[in-house]
Amino acid sequence: MSLETLFETLIKKSVASLMKKHEEKMTELNATMMSLNDKLDFIVSYLASKESNQEVETPRLQEEVKEAEEVEVNVEEVVEEASAEEALEEVEEEALEEVVEVEEVVEVEEVEEVEEVVEEEASEEGEEDEVQLVEKLLKGPNDEKKRKYYMTDDDLRELYAIGEDGEPSEEPVGKMKEVGKTKKTLRAEWYNK
Repeated sequence: MSLETLFETLIKKSVASLMKKHEEKMTELNATMMSLNDKLDFIVSYLASKESNQEVETPRLQEEVKEAEEVEVNVEEVVEEASAEEALEEVEEEALEEVVEVEEVVEVEEVEEVEEVVEEEASEEGEEDEVQLVEKLLKGPNDEKKRKYYMTDDDLRELYAIGEDGEPSEEPVGKMKEVGKTKKTLRAEWYNK
């Protein structure tokens, strides 16, 4: 997995986690607000019924007001968290844009590398066309005495028969193979026709 993909996956998971937490807080806040509305409705109803009779239960009302203040503080915290999450989302969007830019740079570099490899291969192929032929005096598989063959001076050391016109055959007739303990001795290995 590439670093860019890992980074992108990590950002997506972080955003999803933050969004889930935000949704949970919002659900909790909505439930608390509903409860607070119910309590306020109760207080208003209670005060309306007790207005004529001045006997209001002060401690209970003070507790209800304190709970309402706590809910207000919780609402402010959720609003601050939402702002922080929005800032985080902006940072993540910028990070994703940077990842896209990095991916584009990587793609351009890969294209340049491929072009370099193609150029190198083309130059190597050009060098392969320039393989030198060296004359070797060898006894062929059907020869009674030694005769001349062309051998390539590359690592393949392919053998070509010399035609009457002095040109090498189109297909190799064999190759020189390294033998012995030191692999410095060469022996002809002939191809079957």
